[in-house]
Amino acid sequence: MADATHEAEGAGPDAKPARDLIKRGVKRPNKLGTLTFVGLRALDIYWLVSLSNEEFPALSAAVPVSAYNSLVNSLNALLFLASTTSVLAGRDTVDRLPLPVLVGAALFAVGMALETVSEHQRKVFKDRPANEGKVMKTGLWRLARHINYGGYALWRAGYCMAASGWVGGLAMGLLQSYDFVGRAVPVLDRYCSGRYGAQWAQFKREVPYVILPGIY
Repeated sequence: MADATHEAEGAGPDAKPARDLIKRGVKRPNKLGTLTFVGLRALDIYWLVSLSNEEFPALSAAVPVSAYNSLVNSLNALLFLASTTSVLAGRDTVDRLPLPVLVGAALFAVGMALETVSEHQRKVFKDRPANEGKVMKTGLWRLARHINYGGYALWRAGYCMAASGWVGGLAMGLLQSYDFVGRAVPVLDRYCSGRYGAQWAQFKREVPYVILPGIY
């Protein structure tokens, strides 16, 4: 009976009993997920309360952006939890976090820092009356013309990488960058060209990189 029970719980002599598999050490990944969620919500609140100067129309901007962020965040959580896609799949313990989790967490932290600090710097710049009608080209904005977009793409890629592995992170980073480069940046470039004229043309000559320095 003992042998039958052992075979039922797992194939082979090295298989772990089901009760042990259920009790996996997932405390650190759970904490990582909690910190990620708290960080995202804190960033959203900080942006809405302190950084946003422009009008954010509900139907054309606020609702689609919120829906997209909620969808992608939920998918990342599901990818992390599903046994077939999680970076922890096939691990009996998680005493050491997988490399994609560590790299993804680093990308997430760097990306959030780039986006948040650059947005804060722009807010401070625009709030000064002396800068009315001037292009923001100090601080992190000396590195890339749309460094906030680069930061967003980095933390999006890092979040997905930590949840599902190398392929998922790379795919998300490429998809997000493609959207920015192919859609958002051209629209903003036309707007800034019309508003700032020669200033914007000079800024583009001084700062050749679009979203991330040394990459694009």
